[in-house]
Amino acid sequence: RDVYRFGFESTGALELDNGFATGQWYNPARDGEGFYIEIIKGSPMQIGIAMYSYDAQGNQLWLVGNVAIEDGDTGATVPVFLIEGPVWGTEYDPADKDTTQFGTIAVRFPTCDSALFNVQSNVQGLESGSYSEVRITEIVGMDCIEPTPPDSPPPPDGGVTSGMWTGQSGDSEVCFFVNEEGNKIIETDECDQGKAFSAEIDGVEIDIDGHQNPESCISSVICDAAWDIEQKTDGSGVSYLQVICANDAGEGIGQVIFDSSSKGRARSYENTGAEGRMCYGPDVDVFPVQ
Repeated sequence: RDVYRFGFESTGALELDNGFATGQWYNPARDGEGFYIEIIKGSPMQIGIAMYSYDAQGNQLWLVGNVAIEDGDTGATVPVFLIEGPVWGTEYDPADKDTTQFGTIAVRFPTCDSALFNVQSNVQGLESGSYSEVRITEIVGMDCIEPTPPDSPPPPDGGVTSGMWTGQSGDSEVCFFVNEEGNKIIETDECDQGKAFSAEIDGVEIDIDGHQNPESCISSVICDAAWDIEQKTDGSGVSYLQVICANDAGEGIGQVIFDSSSKGRARSYENTGAEGRMCYGPDVDVFPVQ
């Protein structure tokens, strides 16, 4: 059993065993595609996932799977299978069923109405991807209780959850990778084109580690290969962690603010002034996915 424990203690996230995650989830920008989630009674308890989408030829595609969970789990990685073969109606024959081990879906629910799915595909021609979804349905007799956010600030020595972080807001997608020590954002093949930090909006690539893109509003930011994650204090004395990178002329700025060790906000401006046009916004919430 492979379970990602995304850190309820540090971020606030739904515990799976209370059943609140049960329901349907989708992204309005990708209408016609989504996920079904069920928290299933038993010993052990299980989480069931079904994803409906389409293959490379536009044919309907279903991925289904389930895995055991434990009390207190706030995330799970579910092996999923692609089911094909039988035909509709009276000609249906279960012997025609063809089951392919597709890969895995990792899932986490930061709030009652938001979900993060990371789909890893082993099937040629069907790419892996991260999905930021919202709730479509609520279950009768089940009133979701929002997870309690942490009272304490993040640790002063960094300690940000290592690995790939992603987030999505509308058409804006963000990806970056935190090193094993949790104190730097580094270049990695996990994110698009191996950049330390990449974002995409309306099909325009935004890379802010020294690679210029004249089509983007952030075209000349120069950063080292690794950015330090540093503790800062705001005007009211509240501590937080942030990463910031800008060129000497201040023409572009990329920023990640970590609200905790496992939750952050990413943003990008055309310049450092308050009137600067944002490359994407509002802030894109980002979470670790693996």
